[in-house]
Amino acid sequence: MPEVDARLAPLLRAALDLPASEQAAFIQRECAADAGLRRQLERLLDLDRSASLPLDVPLDALAANLLGADDEDAPDELTGSRIGPYRLIEVLGKGGMGAVWLAERADGEFEQQVALKLIRLGMDSEHVKRQFRHERELLARLRHPNIAALIDGGLDDRGRPWFAMERVEGRPLGAWVRDRHPDLPARLQLFAKLCLAVAHAHQHLIVHRDLKPSNVLVQADGEPRLLDFGIAKLVEQEGGEHTATQHRFLTRDFAAPEQLRGEPAGTSTDVYALGLILFELLTGARYRKLDKSGGEITLRPSMVLAGDASGNTAPAGIARGDLRGDLDAIVMHALALDPERRYPGAQQLADDVRRYLDGKPIEARPDSFVYRASKFVRRNRAAMVVGALGVLGLLLASGVAITQAVQKTAEAERARVALRQSETVRDFTTSIFLEADPARAKGAETTVGEVLAAARQRVAKDLASEPEVAAQLLDQIGNTYVSLGEDSLARATLAQALVFNQRAQRPSLTIAASAGGRLAYYRYQDGDAAAALGELDALIERLQATADRDAETIAQLAKMHEFKGTILYASGNKEAARAASKAAVATWRRVRGDYASAYLFAAVGLSDLDAALGHGEDALKGAEEVLADPLLNSKDVPPALLANARGVRVRALQALGRHAEAEPLLREVIAEFGAQYGPGAAMTRYWRYRYAETLHALGRLHEAQSVADAVLALPPDGTAAYRRIRVQVLAAEIARDRHAGDAASRIATATTDACGKDGNADLCAKARVLAAPDAPVQGEAE
Repeated sequence: MPEVDARLAPLLRAALDLPASEQAAFIQRECAADAGLRRQLERLLDLDRSASLPLDVPLDALAANLLGADDEDAPDELTGSRIGPYRLIEVLGKGGMGAVWLAERADGEFEQQVALKLIRLGMDSEHVKRQFRHERELLARLRHPNIAALIDGGLDDRGRPWFAMERVEGRPLGAWVRDRHPDLPARLQLFAKLCLAVAHAHQHLIVHRDLKPSNVLVQADGEPRLLDFGIAKLVEQEGGEHTATQHRFLTRDFAAPEQLRGEPAGTSTDVYALGLILFELLTGARYRKLDKSGGEITLRPSMVLAGDASGNTAPAGIARGDLRGDLDAIVMHALALDPERRYPGAQQLADDVRRYLDGKPIEARPDSFVYRASKFVRRNRAAMVVGALGVLGLLLASGVAITQAVQKTAEAERARVALRQSETVRDFTTSIFLEADPARAKGAETTVGEVLAAARQRVAKDLASEPEVAAQLLDQIGNTYVSLGEDSLARATLAQALVFNQRAQRPSLTIAASAGGRLAYYRYQDGDAAAALGELDALIERLQATADRDAETIAQLAKMHEFKGTILYASGNKEAARAASKAAVATWRRVRGDYASAYLFAAVGLSDLDAALGHGEDALKGAEEVLADPLLNSKDVPPALLANARGVRVRALQALGRHAEAEPLLREVIAEFGAQYGPGAAMTRYWRYRYAETLHALGRLHEAQSVADAVLALPPDGTAAYRRIRVQVLAAEIARDRHAGDAASRIATATTDACGKDGNADLCAKARVLAAPDAPVQGEAE
């Protein structure tokens, strides 16, 4: 075996910690004076990128395997030889720790064929031997129909560990999928069985630590069998030995982030690997893959099937729409970078997959009324939407009744009224169910829109004598229309809610704000900003007088401040908009425990506004506070919020002129939004535009031009035209600073568009400055 240069190991570790696109520069910098060292390091990195290479094996074995030596016996030299009571027949496969052989019993006791794993030379240290003996004890505990059983084990005459597993007749998972083309339910049912097998091991305090498709065989009957707990480690409750990171045997493509950092593996490590396997089952693609520049990208399953991310072809029978929503959420929950944010174990992952197959709400999605109602509708009839709305009204009314019932005797009458209202809601809901039942509608299916329209009409007719209940239900239906984008129906329904609320014996201030605030915003959209602001100010004054009563009232006050800030900003009164946004954040903060997402989104929005208005220090402080807030780790807070907070931190650095700090963070933000929404999504385009801005400010003009032009080359995405125009203006400015031959034509086009009907005054003014002969020009950085 050749001697290993002592400098190689630390250089390899440092290079593997870098993005692939930066490794060449690192090698040039560190190895420029030593061509031999450079070649060795380049070969190791090439092999790491091109194969499922086991990481962090002992350095002497790594060198022997990769630098030209071969201290393993050739297969034909071992064929027919004895290992314990077994005779080796043929090699079935090779892995990071050694070879797997088909072997047969040769001691005359009985006939039996097994899969025998023989640890390779250079891997037979005392640590590996201890780990091997420990592994045999672990595997002996496992008895599960989807786990290959351990039969025997020992040391050969050269001291190498071996063990014999039952021979499983089947196809590797990847090959089985390619051959059988199973549909989506079949893939998910198989995956759930695999999860339950892993959960069985976890119940026995065993972690696999090397789950991957090649360790799963699928038998002719479609049953999966999990192989190779060869690097499993007992999860000690106390006093356990930490993983020896210098002897980790794992596969880079299926390793969890904590494994790559050298941290001890736990059950969440297996959950991450299961998420990687599920991703591949759903898309036919590896979660980790190399783009053209060699950088690693990660995507939601549905984005891989979009065709614009990796060019991957969708598996037969699986459409992008099948993956969007629940399956995206299940996979990304399993693949959370922070182990504590993943599923607690494989059992919970299996449970969520089975909930999806049963059409039930999954745990990986935020638990909201709208989501649970949609799942109920999918399992039943479209008419159930109104039933769900009615049940919500029933719960609300009943909740009021229960609360009031425990009040003082003077409020007993109010309790009786609330109970009567709950009965009214129940009867109303029942009648809506009956009307929407296809059995009564002569078999005709009822659409969600038709059911909502019918419910609205019935509320006005049947609940005229119960204005409190009618107002509550109409407010819910109206805001459902808002969510659906049915603005005309939302306006009419919310206006009805206000009429009934005013007729109530005790009008609800929260309904007045919920319906009235949205209608005020619609008035602004109709062009009457002054009237809209007047209505919002009146609601804010009323809410402030009673805002100490309950969290819902405080939340409505925060929403009114948000509406006001939006209108003020769009009207050009930006500092007043900032004051309104500050008031919204301060109000949400009072109920942050009940409205974590709303509070954090408002705080991020304020920081973004501060950055836009040049208050860079305030923007940076606000973004850092959000990123440090424990609420950000709440299961109810969507991943998009974290991405937005990181983006706002970048905006703050830009506002402060700290572009050198912003540049690497911008690349991370672009990758994060690309992974969540796709490379062509509006928010991903926006951050690529900001990246071009920073490159321009840093004087890296050719790179900036390339990024801006790449955004302009994307097809229209349906967002406001001015967003594309601002990229045009920036690209024109960069071209002018580069003294590009097409700078004049770019400036002319940008000016025409920026000053046209889809532009705005700020962009128009900027474009006209570019055309001025004495405009300052920035040169390329050296």
